[in-house]
Order: sequence, then structure tokens, then C-alpha cells
Amino acid sequence: MNAQEKYQAELKQSDLDHHQPTAAAMTGHIISNLLVHSLKISQASLFAQGSASLFLADKATEWLNYEHEEFKRLNHLLVNNGESIPTTSKQFQ
Repeated sequence: MNAQEKYQAELKQSDLDHHQPTAAAMTGHIISNLLVHSLKISQASLFAQGSASLFLADKATEWLNYEHEEFKRLNHLLVNNGESIPTTSKQFQ
């Protein structure tokens, strides 16, 4: 199977998982949400004011590190079980 065929198979499986949720599909959604949430924390750290900026200055790095570790752990879990992980920008919307 060449790269294009593998990609098409992954898209087909992703669509099936979306309409017939499995534990792996739900985990994929969690992975996507962790990445998006991490971006929001980073952005909030840049623009927060007042007590929110104090909170983020104190906790954002720890929070981001935790989410990054969970992101990596869940990706490895899926791959080790022969499942696909979110790889396209559409899957992170």
C-alpha cells in the first residue's frame, strides 16, 4: 500500500469512527482537544490581565507540561494498540 492509499484508508477509518464511536475514536477526540486546549492556555498567558495573569504566570507552564505529557501518552497508547491518531488539521477542529 503506497502513502496515498494509506492516507485514504486512514480518512475512511476516521469517518467510520466518527459515526460509530469506539474507545479509540473517543480517545482521538481527547487528544485533539488537549492540543487545542494547550494552544488556548498559551494564548491566554499572553493576553490575560489582572488576577488571571497572575494565575497563568504561576500555573501555565505546569498546566501545559501536564497536557503535553497526556497528549504523548494517549498517542502512544493508540499507536501501540494499532489505532490511528489524529494527524490532519480537520481532526483538530
